[in-house]
Amino acid sequence: MSNIPSWHFPPRAWGLDVIQDSSSTHFRDDPISKLVREVIQNSLDANDRDLDGPAQVEITESAVGRDIIGAGELQSHLQSCLDRAKSENRQNVQLFYERALETIQAPEIRCLQIVDSGTSGLTSRHWDSLVFQEGSVQKSGNAPGGQTVSGKTPSSM
Repeated sequence: MSNIPSWHFPPRAWGLDVIQDSSSTHFRDDPISKLVREVIQNSLDANDRDLDGPAQVEITESAVGRDIIGAGELQSHLQSCLDRAKSENRQNVQLFYERALETIQAPEIRCLQIVDSGTSGLTSRHWDSLVFQEGSVQKSGNAPGGQTVSGKTPSSM
């Protein structure tokens, strides 16, 4: 069995686009803080009330070799996406894939490892929602979006 990951993508025939202009533009300005906020909100939403203590999130940045993430296979997929964007004359999408291809060709790729604990985890239902649905809300716990934690809402953290 190979230690190199294999990439699986949803079929394009579903009508979903890998680049959703409305959601991707949200992260364009100040992407790190918006990503951190989204990750923390997702963990709060999945807080496992049956466990003692709060949900906790650990985010670590590292650089990994291309082989660790299956960059060759991913590069092939990204090139196919770029070719399609060019054939559809979608310039903003072309720029996204050109940047992704440039990034994936580096000897080492900067990655974020996100680990949460005290949550219900990413179940099959939640995984499908995360991967296949834009803007979908799937909460495991009883927490509403924007849950108050120690007198602060996620937007004020």
